[in-house]
Amino acid sequence: MKLEYKDFGGEGLPILILHGLFASSRNWVQIGKFLSAYGHSYALDLRNHGDSPHHPSHTLEDLVGDLREWAEDHIGAKTLLVGHSLGGLTAMGYAIRFPENVASLAVLDIAPKVYPFRHERELEALQLDISAYSSRQQIDTAMSSIIPHKGVRQFLQMNAERTGSGFRWKIDPSILERSTANRDFSRFKGQFNGRALFLVGGSSPYVEPGDYPLIRSFFPHAEIRIIPGADHWLHHTATDRVEAALDEFLRPGA
Repeated sequence: MKLEYKDFGGEGLPILILHGLFASSRNWVQIGKFLSAYGHSYALDLRNHGDSPHHPSHTLEDLVGDLREWAEDHIGAKTLLVGHSLGGLTAMGYAIRFPENVASLAVLDIAPKVYPFRHERELEALQLDISAYSSRQQIDTAMSSIIPHKGVRQFLQMNAERTGSGFRWKIDPSILERSTANRDFSRFKGQFNGRALFLVGGSSPYVEPGDYPLIRSFFPHAEIRIIPGADHWLHHTATDRVEAALDEFLRPGA
């Protein structure tokens, strides 16, 4: 699987950004550019997302294997991984499976545990036929009865691509509906003993205090930091505070 990616430039330590479910490298341009001051920054499109190829299999093992192939093809060196949600599960799995390839790890609002699939509305919205719509406003109106939250609609609409006469979805929801990646972490055993930062949205249900011992069982040197008031999409809703935490983590001598 040859993943597509954005290269934000920079020098030194390779920094790989891994997005979450329904997202892509496009969602990480601001932080990608920010991180280029700390190393050579890239944002990848996971399989079945963005401009990367589609494949009917979408397991956590697949995602970790794709990441290993990309790293071998493009960098051949230890890397810092920055992963959000599904990308965070991928980053954690890769760090445990291939610790010799990882310098450090930053995980945004996800824990190394099994998650139920809670995205039925998002999948329903992504199954709308948008081929005859002439504007994104029409898409937004059609989605509003399924997804009341405007911010979530705007996030999903980043997957809408204009065609000659309308729009199409770049994501195949039928593949993601069958995905087991959110339930696969139980198959990963071991530890990553390097530095690890876990950023947790204070208003998000994804990581709870009861998960902290589990995090440290896989990542003994984990620093867990709460971003008060931030939701699951903290890289959008609390960008400045996420960047400040990453700066503190990556600053020389930290």
